[in-house]
Amino acid sequence: MLARCRLSPNFRLCLLAGGLLTLACLGSTHALAAKGSARSREDSANKARKACLAGDIQTGMTILSDLFVSTKDPSWVYNQARCFEQNGRYEEAVTRFEEYLRLTKGSHGRDRDEAQEHLAECQSKLARTAPLAPPPEAPAPIVTPPPPPSQPVVQVGEAPATPERDGSGLRIAGITVGAAGMAALAGGLAFNFVANKTAKDLGKQGGYDRDKASSHSTYQTLTWVGYGVGGACLVGGTLLYYLGGQSPSPSSLALLPSLAPGQTGMSLQGAF
Repeated sequence: MLARCRLSPNFRLCLLAGGLLTLACLGSTHALAAKGSARSREDSANKARKACLAGDIQTGMTILSDLFVSTKDPSWVYNQARCFEQNGRYEEAVTRFEEYLRLTKGSHGRDRDEAQEHLAECQSKLARTAPLAPPPEAPAPIVTPPPPPSQPVVQVGEAPATPERDGSGLRIAGITVGAAGMAALAGGLAFNFVANKTAKDLGKQGGYDRDKASSHSTYQTLTWVGYGVGGACLVGGTLLYYLGGQSPSPSSLALLPSLAPGQTGMSLQGAF
């Protein structure tokens, strides 16, 4: 036979009290957990709001994305759209507002109406800030340059204003022109030295350079110009000095360098 256990009334009351206390503890624990979760979400929302107002969009988006994933509440998507809108990123804001309207499709409420208003405002601002396409450029007119005018020979220098009867003016002119010839020859020698040095550099292995080759050609040209002008000045100066010592009669002579496009030379002008 199985023995039947009788429970005293006091013991049954203790069991009932213990059960009720356990249920109360479980309810309190659940309420505290829910309250803590709500407080945690509120703290996260405040952090996201502060980040968006401070312009830290990345931090705000990260917090709001975590809140949406954990709660599946579309209002966090709406907050993302507002964060973009507040910081002037209207294209991203339009995308988030459209996503919020898609998630809340079929529902009605003030938040949905406000989302539609913000969406229209962002689209309007995007249309105003879109860059205008530049007008097509008209083809540039073809301009034919006029033919270059003929360039007359330019005489450099001046003839003596008052010829000397004793020929001293011619001798002074001869010395001056001769000195100019020496200077021109010295310049030709200097350019020749530089041209030779450049030619040696070009002749080295791997030393060829287009700019150096162009400079070498220029130095060679200047060398021959210096030689030509210097020689002509020396000859002309000698001639003037000789005539100044041989001609006692009034005379007016001038040996003048002449420059023309592509040529240099000397011209002897005067009257006896």
